This record gives sequence, structure tokens and C-alpha cells, in this order.
Amino acid sequence: MFSGIVEEYAKVVHVVKDQENLHLTLTCSFVNELKIDQSVSHNGVCLTVVSIQDNTYTVTAMKETIERSNIGLLQVGDKVNVERSMMMNGRLDGHIVQGHVDETAECVELGYRRPVVAETINGLEGYPQYRVTNTSDGTSGRNIEEDDEYRERIRAWASKQERGTKACIEDYLNHYNGLDSYNLIPRYDGIGTLKIVCDTLESLLPSIAEDVYENCMLYTDEPPLCVAPSSAMLQNLTVYVHLRGSVRAQSVDELKQQIRGQCYTFVSGGRDMSARTRQGLGIGDDFAPSELVSYLQAQFPEVQNIRCSQQSIIVVDDTSKFEIDTVTVVIE
Repeated sequence: MFSGIVEEYAKVVHVVKDQENLHLTLTCSFVNELKIDQSVSHNGVCLTVVSIQDNTYTVTAMKETIERSNIGLLQVGDKVNVERSMMMNGRLDGHIVQGHVDETAECVELGYRRPVVAETINGLEGYPQYRVTNTSDGTSGRNIEEDDEYRERIRAWASKQERGTKACIEDYLNHYNGLDSYNLIPRYDGIGTLKIVCDTLESLLPSIAEDVYENCMLYTDEPPLCVAPSSAMLQNLTVYVHLRGSVRAQSVDELKQQIRGQCYTFVSGGRDMSARTRQGLGIGDDFAPSELVSYLQAQFPEVQNIRCSQQSIIVVDDTSKFEIDTVTVVIE
């Protein structure tokens, strides 16, 4: 059984005619998750996987399937809308459909037609045994668009932050109280999955996941996975400072404390020497010692030269946040 909601498209890479049957070999992102005898919907037609090899899978369309659908028209290079069978352990979006095709319909006209009035349909041509009707009025389509009209409609659509888009999720999280920074990792466990690495209190993670799901997401079985970032820890950092002139011992100790504090402000955020708020490094931001040196020199004009024991950039992955355990300041 299927929902009728397209999961993605597969690409036809090989077509073989075998008497009255047709063997189609396709490739898509979830090939490695398929199994032999598993059902997959192809343009709404249920076909069974008969083999899997080299990131491709093969299905066979029988004579009756070919006669009742447009599967037989597929060629190498064509894209096919695919959907795996439904899982009955979560929300069921869309509909419950079989993927069994009754027949092929022919489009005989495009453009505006007046909607069908309620209860004017009284049967299906070729199927006299069925009695059907439409309980409500139909809805209109629209005329074929000119290119300029199409471009304008797409621009208007793109300007809206629709549910289910990255822009919608980012806009929501940017205004979430208590969330300092975050990083979105889509498809971390396959299509339709989302991981959000959140720099916040661990107690807030379940609430963030639920709120994002309720306000921003569509067509997913579960809320996103919200996790705290792992620590990319530098155990010791020594900052060597050369002053422009001599200062009193008490002033030196105070200066060392201020420089140490501003090192932590550069990494974790806080107030700079002018009491302005600094954001600090976010999740996945690399630590560049040269940027720290530039920041400290701007904060302390009395310092002539600054260098760090850490010379090279520390690369931080998308799920981690850089931190410093101990900062030592040496006045030269």
C-alpha cells in the first residue's frame, strides 16, 4: 500500500524487452535500502523488485501492466516518480492506495473548463457495474501560463517561507528563545530525516524538536532529532604578549586577566572591552588563531605584538563546537 505522495524520482538506466514483459533497471538514492520482492510505486504503478546490483534495482512490468499504464513508454534517461510502500508505525499522510492501475486515460484538451456541477457524474464509461457520482462541485484549473507569468508566480512562491523549507525552519529557530546557535543536517538518516544540533540547555531539546515539527515541517513521520553539540576541546592555549612599554606589576596582572577573559569571549561569546556583545564561535565554526590575534589586538591597543602557541587552524565538524579549557597569558 502507498500514500500517493512522491518520495523522489528514479532514473531509468536500462530497458530490456522479454517477450511480452518489460524489465526496467533504475537508480535512486534509496537503492541500498531495498530488498528483493519489495514493492515500489513507479508513476503510481506498483512494481516488484526482482534484482539489486551496483546501486541499481530492476523491476518487471507484465503484459497487462504495460497495456493499462504508460510504463511501456519509458526509455533510458527518463525520470520516474517513485515511492516505497507505507510503514504502519507512524502518521499516514496522503491516501492509502494500491498502485493497481485500472486503465490509461488520454488528455484530450488543455485550458479552462467550467467546473463540473455536483451530482452530474453518474457512472464510469466502460464500467457499467459501478455507480458513482460527485457529491460536490469541481474546482477550476487555469489556462496555460505565458513565460513571464510563470516566472512571476515562481518568484512570488519563492519569496514566501513555506512550511517544510529550510528557510522556514531557519526563520523559526532564529527567533527561538534560549537557542544560542544551531546547525541543520538534512537527510542524516535518509530522505525525510532532519538532525538539528542545538547550542542550548539539554532540557530544551525535546521542546525544540516538537515545536519545529508542529510549526515548520511537512510529510515527515517523526519530529527532527535535536542533539547538543559535541565538544572540540583545545586543552591548553598560551598567548604571548609583547607590550609597547613597561607597566606596573599590578597592571600586568590585571592585563593578563583581561586578555584571558577576552580569549574566552572570542570563543564562547560575551562582552568585549567596550561592553559590546560578541556572538562567539558557533556550531561547526573552525578556530583560526590569526582571527583571535586580530581580535585581541583590537581590544588592547597598548599591546605591540601577540602570538599563540596554536599556529594552525583547528577544523570543527558540523556537529561540534570549539572550546578552550585553559588559557595562559605570558607577558614578554
